[in-house]
Amino acid sequence: MKKLFLYLLLLYHKIEFLFLRLIPYKTENSILIVRLDNIGDFILWLDSAKEYRKHYSEKLVLLCNRSCFEIAKNLPYFDEIIPVNTKKLFSNPLYRIKLFFKLSKRKFQRAINPVYSREYFSQDVTIRNIKAFEKIGFDGNYTNTSSVLKGAELDSKKIESKNKKLKSKANKFYSRLILAQPEITMELNRNSEFIRGLFHNEFQSQIPILPFEIPKYKDLPKEDYVVIFLGASSLNRVWEREKYAFIINSLKEDVIICGGKGEEYIFQEIEGDVDKDKKILNLIGQTSMLELISLISNAKYLISNDTSASHISPLVKIPSIVILPGNYYGRFHPYTPEIISEEDRNYIPKVANCFMSCYNCFNICIHSNDKSKTWLCVSNIRVEQVLEKIDEIKKELA
Repeated sequence: MKKLFLYLLLLYHKIEFLFLRLIPYKTENSILIVRLDNIGDFILWLDSAKEYRKHYSEKLVLLCNRSCFEIAKNLPYFDEIIPVNTKKLFSNPLYRIKLFFKLSKRKFQRAINPVYSREYFSQDVTIRNIKAFEKIGFDGNYTNTSSVLKGAELDSKKIESKNKKLKSKANKFYSRLILAQPEITMELNRNSEFIRGLFHNEFQSQIPILPFEIPKYKDLPKEDYVVIFLGASSLNRVWEREKYAFIINSLKEDVIICGGKGEEYIFQEIEGDVDKDKKILNLIGQTSMLELISLISNAKYLISNDTSASHISPLVKIPSIVILPGNYYGRFHPYTPEIISEEDRNYIPKVANCFMSCYNCFNICIHSNDKSKTWLCVSNIRVEQVLEKIDEIKKELA
């Protein structure tokens, strides 16, 4: 049934494209940048994002995931921000047609998709439907499309075959593709690679900075506290609850528990194992993005799964420990920017991980297909490893 849905979806995209070509438009002196991926990816992109303002005098329009809107609207680089509900973009035809109808009334000078792991069903199709004199993309991999195809219950060989066909088709949506080096590269450096290809300069990556002030969270604790971010984009990346309970009980500092909406149950499952006299503030699902950044920026340090919080800590120069799976090892962590100051070295997230021969599986785990179970590469990470990293941070802070 899911395979049938996939083919119907591709047919719908074709009909949608033909309809949108009929909509009258006005040409404008502006450049559209399409950045529809998640918060962590967006934060890593901030180092490269500033370069567009330096090189383009035209109006800059950013089409971004709505989860990134709080950050994006405060950036001094863009003249217009268009937030997109990416879940609805994929699954809600009425939402899609309203969004694309508005965009199709405009013809941009350029449309740029700087994402390395392109995703056919949202990013590439968006580029296809947009009117622009030139469309520029990254000739990267298709692992994000693989994740979508996996949901259609295709086996690995069929996913690889379908991927090649979709990428070959999508490449034709672009006027120009920036070539990417084939080896695994840290995302900061991948973004700088795109900038070098786009502007033919010698730009090099650094740890991103926030170019605006974050308002202080209204009820910041007066005592030293540690932020623990329990959530992640998938349950496969969430460290076992009992291990987090052990870490919480071992900390001398107060603890603030954070996570996204819908992740409240994660703390509920470990709350009974936490010492009753432990001072804990549970804020899961209760903070905006800027409030979360404020909480982390005033913390002593952060402990997090591999998610957006692990990229916020170096952004605001706070020490951190990331519980790291092997699905994209070397791409998002460990941090290896091309240029780094001695000060910034202190804020590179410390990685707790367990090397396995199946590392860099790109989310297609050979051990389990259960979306509700922690991956083996995460489960194998011991509490002692995290405690060692905590000791390292305390020595550096002393």
